[in-house]
Amino acid sequence: MDMIQPTSLFFNGNQYHVGNANRTPNFDAALNGMLKKITLPTKGTVEYTYERNEYLGSPITYSEFSFIKYCSTTCGAENYSKTVDVTQDIKNTGVITLTGVGFEDCTYENYTCSNQSPRYSQLRIYNTSYQQVYAYDLPISAYATNSVPINLSSISGVVAGNAYIFELSVQNCTGYCSLDWQNVDNNIIGPGLRIKQVTISDGINTANDNVKTYNYSKFSNANQSQWICSKSSKIRTVYSRI
Repeated sequence: MDMIQPTSLFFNGNQYHVGNANRTPNFDAALNGMLKKITLPTKGTVEYTYERNEYLGSPITYSEFSFIKYCSTTCGAENYSKTVDVTQDIKNTGVITLTGVGFEDCTYENYTCSNQSPRYSQLRIYNTSYQQVYAYDLPISAYATNSVPINLSSISGVVAGNAYIFELSVQNCTGYCSLDWQNVDNNIIGPGLRIKQVTISDGINTANDNVKTYNYSKFSNANQSQWICSKSSKIRTVYSRI
């Protein structure tokens, strides 16, 4: 039963648990029995180096923060902020969603915010020296909801590799603000092996070695595998000579 993955089966109204196989790819085990070296009659050699198979998985979405702020006790501005280290992935794929809700009965400590104006859900972005690099005021109508997506890639003042303070404030409404981003370089280790390098030697002088290196990444993004889970794949081969 060790060849069967853990599975639950139902038979005659009863549930049975069978299988104890571990199908997780194992690089060392996969190397067993692989052709590693050929010695030619001329004393030359051909050596093979392998690496794990990888394929590109679906992007993984992360939530960097999610704020919610209600009317303050004076129906004025109330702030909520977080400092974020902006990576290249966050800069390229990050989307800020700014929302404001003008409640019909938005009362907080006896203040009726729905009767006050103006109503704004406000986003401010500062660098670590607290210099403002971006501002957005989202107007809110009474008894209504308004929302806007803001692509971080469109904000020139935010540069990957730096930290920024994201601040939400509200005036006479309830405000929501979130930052979601994706890891698009989601390479997943798959079963089996692939050739990483082939070294052809004449057996006389290593300076004459011919080394072929195989690269399976995308032309457009070296961090993404060009393999996907489908019936066909494309491979890019890069040759270098030593």
